[in-house]
This record gives sequence, C-alpha cells and structure tokens, in this order.
Amino acid sequence: MIDSPRRPNATRRVKPVTALLKLLLTLVTLALAGALALVFLGEPLDDIEGRESGAGGANGDLLERAQAAIDAGLAFQATEAEINRHIQAVLEAREADGFELFSSFEGLWVRLGERGFDLIFERDFLGLDSTVAARIVIETSDSGYRIDVQGGRFGRLLVPRGALSLIRDGLESAGKVFLPEKDVLSRSGELTISPRQLRLEPIAKPAR
Repeated sequence: MIDSPRRPNATRRVKPVTALLKLLLTLVTLALAGALALVFLGEPLDDIEGRESGAGGANGDLLERAQAAIDAGLAFQATEAEINRHIQAVLEAREADGFELFSSFEGLWVRLGERGFDLIFERDFLGLDSTVAARIVIETSDSGYRIDVQGGRFGRLLVPRGALSLIRDGLESAGKVFLPEKDVLSRSGELTISPRQLRLEPIAKPAR
C-alpha cells in the first residue's frame, strides 16, 4: 500500500493568514475608534472672533447699517466679530419670543474664510463640547448668488456633503431665522468674503 503524501506546511500556512486577519481587524478597530474620538472632540473655537465672553456689541444694528448702505448705493463691510455678535443677538431675541431655533444646539457661529465660511453648530454632548460644521461657498454671478455646501466636519472629522443631512433641520431653521439678512444679500451686488471680513458692493447702475 502506498501512503498518501503528507502536507506538513498546511498547518503552518493557516497561522500566518489568521495572524494577518487579526492584524487587519485590529487596524480597522483602531481606525473606527480614532474616527469616533474625532467626532466627539469638538473642533477648537478659540479663533472665532466675536465669541469671547463679554464681547461688546457692534456699532449699531448690523442689519440696519447694511440695509442703509445698500439703499444708498454704498458698499458695506462687516468683520467676523460683528457678524457673530449679530447672530447671537438675533438668536436671543427669537428665543425670547418663544421661538426655539435649535433644541439640540447651544450656539451658532461663523468663521469667515476665502470665498466662503464655516457655519458651526455647538452643543453639549455628555459634558463635552461637540461641534458640527458646514463649509459654505458663495459665488456671485449676473443672475445672483449661488450657495454651495461643500462638505463639513463632525467634531474634527472631515465629512462629505451627504453626511450633513443629519443637520439639515438646523440649516433650514437658520435660513428661516435670517430671512431679512438674505433679503439684503439679494439686493446687493458683488459679495467678497475673506478671512475675518465680509464686503457687499451695491448693484451697479446701468450706464445712461
């Protein structure tokens, strides 16, 4: 009788494969844990102007000054600090009237940047300062303004545009609360957004 050949390396081959699978599982687990940590760790907000405690108000009502400038055919300029103070004043006034803007969010802030801004929702989650931010870019054209949400962040984790559907209600509520500001924007000409500053130009009058 001829003995069947043995395979001494078969068992040895299984061990490296098992070890590789364990390594991959460990790496995936660590990656998920790292992503969750980035989500629950709110992004730093210390650089946002106008957020500091006890900051003084802007020189007059920001909306009224913007309306007066645009109606007079003049350019209007506002700093990041003025915009954030205006936002907080509007939210406080609306909440005093019984309008609850965000039941789950405690703050709303703007960080101005090149061609757009970060709209940041702040909330307390299990005693931690948590944030969700949407990156919004505004482009000017002959037909008006084009607003594009280009993605955002959950805490410190970058997320694509589709993931921001989780804060869709918050974005829609913000749009409803700031309708007067949107009206001023629609009646102005070129909009320039740069770090720390926003500038509205009046609509150019046609040459006679």
